[in-house]
Amino acid sequence: MRNLSTGISSYEELARTCKVTRNTIYRRIAALENAGIIKNTIRCIINLDRLDITPIYIGVKMAQADLDKASRLLVAHRNVKLLVRSYGDQDLNILAFCPKGKEGEIIQSIKAILEVFSDVSTSVSVGFVWEKTELDPFDDQLELEYTLKQTIEKPNLEVSHF
Repeated sequence: MRNLSTGISSYEELARTCKVTRNTIYRRIAALENAGIIKNTIRCIINLDRLDITPIYIGVKMAQADLDKASRLLVAHRNVKLLVRSYGDQDLNILAFCPKGKEGEIIQSIKAILEVFSDVSTSVSVGFVWEKTELDPFDDQLELEYTLKQTIEKPNLEVSHF
């Protein structure tokens, strides 16, 4: 699973890394999907610079009572690509993409949605570089294997090497 969460890999690349056959990788991924442990097996990182697209990150602090309505409104915004609720300095974390040169317009359209709520503060960052994409929640291979074996209904399924 660790190899699935660190970037883009084909079945062939995963097979080489894990020292198993492509068919073994296919069966393991299918078993992880069927068990609900993974939701998707294909992912890529688009070169936004090449497409003249600017990423915008907006952190939002607002009243808890307004989060549901704000989330529904923001989900409908065509430029919002990731919306995450969190606890801490920000209640909502928004990732939006826009054509280069339209950053101000897109930021204002998102802020306009939030203006209907009282006591909202935002923090905006324009442009960033993907430095790391690792979504594996486990620090230790043994912890990963134990958790997977406990979760998957077929305890004899071999899922190490992921």
